[in-house]
Amino acid sequence: MYGLYIPKTEYNINMFNYYARVAEDGTVQPETPAEIWTDNKIHDAFMDVLDDMTEEQWAAARECIYTELTISMMQMFWLDRED
Repeated sequence: MYGLYIPKTEYNINMFNYYARVAEDGTVQPETPAEIWTDNKIHDAFMDVLDDMTEEQWAAARECIYTELTISMMQMFWLDRED
């Protein structure tokens, strides 16, 4: 069977949980440095690709983007370091 693998590290688990929180409630704001960095990178990429979008449109799309990230991570095989 083929698939994508992701190490089951504390960082990846925390990011998955953050993605899921934003997917559930688009008003959730990043708190940790990793969350802030990720949110800024996704925001900037979104605004670069869709340069005529407004911040209000970003807020509406943000929840969908994080939902997709959550679903993607749920489809990966999570490997413990011992595996």
